[in-house]
Amino acid sequence: MKPPTPTPTRRDRTAYIRDVLATLSDDDLKALESWRKLEDKDSRFLGGRGRTMEQHEEAARAYMALSPDAKRAHNYIRCLVVNELFEVIQDVGIPEDTGREVEAVWALLGPDHPAYIALPAYALVSAYREALDLIGD
Repeated sequence: MKPPTPTPTRRDRTAYIRDVLATLSDDDLKALESWRKLEDKDSRFLGGRGRTMEQHEEAARAYMALSPDAKRAHNYIRCLVVNELFEVIQDVGIPEDTGREVEAVWALLGPDHPAYIALPAYALVSAYREALDLIGD
């Protein structure tokens, strides 16, 4: 019988995220980062006024134009971030509430985490909420 695959540690997940991003072509990486910037423009999660219908549509078109590899990378990175946040919260606890959940993510993951290239603020907040739900289970 094959031994079970070990669960990646927090350090491993960050390295995995870098590895996932490294598998993307330059064009895919640029497209993913451009989509993320479109999603973050005027985002309420970042303290913005909220996006207009046109901004939503532009971001949706940019997402649909992403390659399958870029979409897979985005989904994989989000899953890794949920698990990383879960572990960090277990280690250090829930950060002080500042009124913006994305700031809790930044406090937990640090200022230069590689996931920030691929995940817009709403995805980071969603991952944070999912990690909190896992803590509560």
